[in-house]
Amino acid sequence: MRTSSWYRAGMVFWIVLLASSSPLLGYAATLPPGFVETPLGGGQLSPATAMEIAPDGRIFVCLQNGNVRVIKNGTLLPTPFVSLTVNASGERGLLGIAFDPNFATNQFVYLYYTATTPAIHNRVSRFTANGDVAVVGSEVPLLNLENLSATNHNGGAIHFGTDGKLYVAVGDNAVSANSQLLTNRLGKMLRLNPDGSIPVDNPTTFTTTNGVGTTAGLNRAIWSIGLRNPFTFAVQPGTGDLFINDVGQVTWEEVNEGIPGANYGWPASEGPTTDARFTTPLHAYDHGSGCAIAGGTFYNPRTMQFPLNFVGRYFFADLCGGWIRVYDPIADTVSDFASGISAPVDLKVGADGSLYYLARGSSAVFRVRYQRPVVTAHPTRRTVPIGGTARFTVAAVGVAPLSYQWQRNGVNIAGATAASYTTPSALLTDSGATFRCVVSNSFGSVTSATATLTVTPTVKGDYNNDGRGDLLFRDPAGALTAWYLNGTSAPQSVSFGTLPTGWTIVGTRDFNGDRRTDLLIRHTNGTLAARLTTGTATPQSIALAFVDPAWVVVGTGDFNSDGRSDILFHHNITGVVAVWLMNGLTFLNSGTLGTISTLWRVIGTDDVDGDGQGDIVLRHSSTGTVVVWLINGTVRLRAVTIGAVTTATQAVGMGRFNLDGRGDLVFHTPTSGALSTWLLNGIAAPLSVPLQSTTATWTVAGVGDFNGDKRADLVFRQPTNQITVRLMNGTTSGTSANIGTVNAAWTVVPIR
Repeated sequence: MRTSSWYRAGMVFWIVLLASSSPLLGYAATLPPGFVETPLGGGQLSPATAMEIAPDGRIFVCLQNGNVRVIKNGTLLPTPFVSLTVNASGERGLLGIAFDPNFATNQFVYLYYTATTPAIHNRVSRFTANGDVAVVGSEVPLLNLENLSATNHNGGAIHFGTDGKLYVAVGDNAVSANSQLLTNRLGKMLRLNPDGSIPVDNPTTFTTTNGVGTTAGLNRAIWSIGLRNPFTFAVQPGTGDLFINDVGQVTWEEVNEGIPGANYGWPASEGPTTDARFTTPLHAYDHGSGCAIAGGTFYNPRTMQFPLNFVGRYFFADLCGGWIRVYDPIADTVSDFASGISAPVDLKVGADGSLYYLARGSSAVFRVRYQRPVVTAHPTRRTVPIGGTARFTVAAVGVAPLSYQWQRNGVNIAGATAASYTTPSALLTDSGATFRCVVSNSFGSVTSATATLTVTPTVKGDYNNDGRGDLLFRDPAGALTAWYLNGTSAPQSVSFGTLPTGWTIVGTRDFNGDRRTDLLIRHTNGTLAARLTTGTATPQSIALAFVDPAWVVVGTGDFNSDGRSDILFHHNITGVVAVWLMNGLTFLNSGTLGTISTLWRVIGTDDVDGDGQGDIVLRHSSTGTVVVWLINGTVRLRAVTIGAVTTATQAVGMGRFNLDGRGDLVFHTPTSGALSTWLLNGIAAPLSVPLQSTTATWTVAGVGDFNGDKRADLVFRQPTNQITVRLMNGTTSGTSANIGTVNAAWTVVPIR
């Protein structure tokens, strides 16, 4: 049988080590690019066996001779936390430490050590801290294990699980048969309540090499069996997964998954196994690269300091190999991390995201940090309305100072050098832009993930900014009433006041960028005004300009993608079509788009080519020819005939039926009730799709998104003045419902 896991590393190595005049602090680990290490403890931690990091960041280091030393703010304190009387022969001594989950309030510290009385045995005791030292006389023994014969195979690691229970790893005391016996606790993983009592839900039945057996009495503390010398283990924060490092004998070192009731096979099995009685290791390595697995920890800190690809990985070390490796539990792969370490015996990850290793040969703790920046929170996608702003943020850690450079579509944004970036007022053409941040320091840089900006157009006819189109009625006296629609539910009726005599509504769009549809009104003398809606109160009228009455308003739309409506005019004498670009209620500039005869009518203004800017659709009143004008602000880019319809068919509105970001036309034939839509695609020939027809006497009262699903729906008015909503799923009819009746004298204000 192989002897002590420490002794077998080579007696010559240990004799030279112990005879040296000073600890081997000159050992410098070889780390991956970007990582650096800092020694802590000044080479005075001899002979070190284990460590644990307190919730407040202090590092408590166990020395085999019974002292617990404290590193505080990077400095080794002169006074030990506690000094115990221990038997330190061979592998005996002070071997394990854990902090109570409620340490902040109860100040409990747990230690595993080899007691000398009444006979030599391993013990777990609880101590109460008072600052950096233990309260004198506060020791409370919780677990006294069987008396020892051999000096090796003591195990010694102790940790609390996420279940609040204390787990204790115990070696077989160099008697391999112990590992399969249920009459003692050696060669096992134990599970206790914090007060040392045995949990009632511990497993009681185990399959051993001697058959199936049960535990009783003190042996009810057994949680799993078949271990040789589990010197270290770790619990993953969050998941509670437990990985047990078992030091092997001749060939294999093991990382085992902690499972209640499991049998890991020792001494019948070492390393990977297909024996159904045993749980095979998650990972095992042979002695070609090491001899004793020592130290294990998961990388799941509160603050990420390493690159994110390390999150969830398991670090483990080898005493003789002097290396640290990383196990990926998801991919089931292992990679090298560090080498050249002088006898590592323990590993921990601090709340600061640093990796700490305890090097027995150097008598020191080493903190490993990543120098380059690490992004800990990436920017996330944002959706804003036209005219809104989007704020992207990134969080990163690394050696200060950190610098930031935001990019749009991979190109640096001038002046965007903070941890957050707020866009200018969004245009519809900004939709789909990607944003990311390059974080740098003097050691290198890292680029965040990209986040996409989505800009949503204002819903036409939405008077209360709930994302749904509404209806507006006017009675003969000029009184205005809005119906706030909610799909097929009964609408809310709201008074919009009364238009004075001589004023008519010539447009319905959002002029001031608040995502509420406003009214463009005009007096018979040519004066234009905007009637701004608020959702609840009577709209406020704001005079815009006097325009010669010969200039007729034939449409409104957002022709420059700024989220605010512009005004389209047609001169009824010269035939000139012109656009006024507006900045809310302020005139920006105008441009002439072309000339048409009085036989042409504007039947829609919407983005038909997906460039985010409004376009114009015209129809010839005698031939039915339909023409699309593609617009860019004050410039007409193209004018193309896309088809024709019979003069008996009416164009009743535009809506977006197929979620492609382009407006579509709706046609209705009153004599038959036939309905159809032209799905537009810029200047290409449209796809004509028939819709469910209506009764011939019904009229189309509106086309818009009335249930907030981003698809156009239809509203009809029956001869009885009953209003019917038909919700659409693309070009397929969905639910229809009558939502109310209006006065016969009321007229519907078109959504345009």
